[in-house]
Amino acid sequence: RALEKDFPNFKFYLALSEPMEQDNWKVKADINDEAGDGFVGFIHNCVIENYLNHHESPEDIELYFCGPPLMNQAVQKMGEDFGIPDEHIRFDDFGG
Repeated sequence: RALEKDFPNFKFYLALSEPMEQDNWKVKADINDEAGDGFVGFIHNCVIENYLNHHESPEDIELYFCGPPLMNQAVQKMGEDFGIPDEHIRFDDFGG
């Protein structure tokens, strides 16, 4: 979270695909909800529903993400679908 303090344009959001009861996960109402822990669902769907669908110029954003190969493929396709240039998409692959 220190990155958010150092870089005002950087935002960090979490999403769990299947939170467990013991996670005590409080779902954010939207990206401005500071009380919630994060979102529920696959990350690309969470990004679309809670951010990209509301962004005036999604092609201007930069995506940084990390995860397993299938997730990375889904997020890359999402970026392409919203017109985000390849040079604005960076990721770390966990095992591909």
